Amino acid sequence: VQPKRLHGSVYRRKISTEVEHFVDLCRMSAPDAAAAVRRLGVHVLFNLNGYTKGAFTEMFALRPAPVQVSYMGFCGTMGAPFIDYIVTDPVTSPLELSS
Repeated sequence: VQPKRLHGSVYRRKISTEVEHFVDLCRMSAPDAAAAVRRLGVHVLFNLNGYTKGAFTEMFALRPAPVQVSYMGFCGTMGAPFIDYIVTDPVTSPLELSS
């Protein structure tokens, strides 16, 4: 899912041509997008936006995939019960600051 402003971007073209399946969900409502993710049988769903502008957080809140991961676009935890994992590193998430 991408913000509409990135639809014609070089990044979108690169991603859409290099993945096995690319499905554009951004023109769908959150419930319709969640249903499409379930129908496709996605096992791991990555959120690349967090709470940034254009994010589709409400679709993730519907928990369309069994495992949901936050990565890259938001440096830190989303603090949301519907995000199971975060991909991070020692710079953005220093171990000494963990609780």
